[in-house]
Amino acid sequence: MADKSIGTESFATEVKKKVTKKLRWAFIGTGGISGTHIAALRHIPEVEIVAGCDIKPDRLEWFKQQLEGNLGVKVQIDTYPDSSTFVAARNAQQYDFYLQGWNGDYNDPMTFFELWVTGNGYAKFMGGYSNPEYDEMIEKAGASQDDAERMELFGKAEKLLLDEGGLVPLYYDNSQIYVQGYVSGLSMPMFGSDFEFSRVKILAH
Repeated sequence: MADKSIGTESFATEVKKKVTKKLRWAFIGTGGISGTHIAALRHIPEVEIVAGCDIKPDRLEWFKQQLEGNLGVKVQIDTYPDSSTFVAARNAQQYDFYLQGWNGDYNDPMTFFELWVTGNGYAKFMGGYSNPEYDEMIEKAGASQDDAERMELFGKAEKLLLDEGGLVPLYYDNSQIYVQGYVSGLSMPMFGSDFEFSRVKILAH
């Protein structure tokens, strides 16, 4: 749920309480959906997908087909007229589930794990998840100089985050980039910007 982290049993109970209500999912970019609690969603008679105006219609239609085909719920798609109204609703956590994508900024697991730390500037984008135990593990990982210890802490933090439904990965993007043979020096970093043009040269052709 958007306002708290709850276990599977509690989640099912909360869902049943909302059986006469419409479940609102907010979509922006790519991201994850709670597979851990998916069975509980069968108690919801109608699901409303709310999306920003920049979301491709075919992506929304795919989610609609998956929800209707696998859960038997009726799905309605509503799109915000502009990004500002969608962002306002997102930041106010006016949804039950929220799909979000994220690209790493630097080559370290912390670029992802810090997103769910209580009080982090990105927390409002991540459903408001908060857990002191998670915070403590990420703080220790940030301070440690021991790679093995850091990986162990990240592993435990990941398990906690997934067990509590704070995040469930859905898929990752895969892109194919085609470059003409006369373009030299173009690089596509794994982290940060999509392209690095500082060393690009156009060769005679």
